[in-house]
Amino acid sequence: MTESVTKYFRAIGDVQGVFFRKTICLAAKFKGLVGGASNLSNGQVEFILTGKEDTISQLIKSIEKTKPLNNFGAEVIDVLEVKKGRDLESHQMTTLNVTSFSMLHTYI
Repeated sequence: MTESVTKYFRAIGDVQGVFFRKTICLAAKFKGLVGGASNLSNGQVEFILTGKEDTISQLIKSIEKTKPLNNFGAEVIDVLEVKKGRDLESHQMTTLNVTSFSMLHTYI
């Protein structure tokens, strides 16, 4: 049985005002992960992912190489793994409260 892990990240790029938080939460949910995302004042987005480590790694690789991530032009230049971040419940958007949006098409 694979143990669940929690990892914290920061996304750098065109990630605010382009439905990146919703895209990452929908992709995580689709892949069986639990996660959340929040905008930061410096233009980055911080996010948390919990689940199988290999599934998290696959999602991060997809985020880094897929351009754009959605039809609103979200693009990531870099994803940084950080040691700590906010708890799931304190994120602006999570896999627990995200809803689909018919105008949003994700490519990851």
